[in-house]
Amino acid sequence: PDFLVNTGHGYVGIEHTQWFRESDNPNGSPVRARESTEDKVLRLASSRHEARGLPPVLVYVSWTHRDRPSVSRVPKLANELADLVEACLPEQGGEVTIKYPHSAWGSLPPEVSYILVRHNKVSTINLWAPVRGASVPALRPLDLHKRIEEKEDKVTSYRQKCSQVWLLIVANGFEPSTFGELAPEIEAFSFETSFDRVFFLHHADELVVELSMQGLRAGGA
Repeated sequence: PDFLVNTGHGYVGIEHTQWFRESDNPNGSPVRARESTEDKVLRLASSRHEARGLPPVLVYVSWTHRDRPSVSRVPKLANELADLVEACLPEQGGEVTIKYPHSAWGSLPPEVSYILVRHNKVSTINLWAPVRGASVPALRPLDLHKRIEEKEDKVTSYRQKCSQVWLLIVANGFEPSTFGELAPEIEAFSFETSFDRVFFLHHADELVVELSMQGLRAGGA
């Protein structure tokens, strides 16, 4: 398991897994894949900004919903963003938003709707971050059951080390790929699992819910 906890009466093994939106796709969550590519672009653009000896800035990039950055575009797109920020770098203590009708608006890559550049007076941190948004879907029993089912095969081997085996499902909640709210029917639903206990943690909302279980080997500590 990812964690072993000595309770004084035996070990509790805790298996950790993350929940992502549309993760039932054979190739993984397409929303998460897009976020990962966008983050690679920003990390590379930030490092190129630093390599040019430019001052630390806070850069917020708003991505369009229409054009998605492809993996093959990452190096070129990072260069385009670094060039734009350098060309439009505000005075210390100032900020600039590159969008219509800013003179550099026409140079924005098609994947980007706007860029905000802030040159703080005292900041020593060079931070490039995305601006994202999306609707919040309802998490239904089937969504969580799939995550539980994917971990079932590990329980037997874990029991060789642990008297109890728990599963912790985490939705970060800070990116669209992890947005979600538990549907009302979750409370009354009993999940069939061989884990002793299963918890759902929504990090952004600081919410922890223990799921009801039945079937294969339901138990409690």
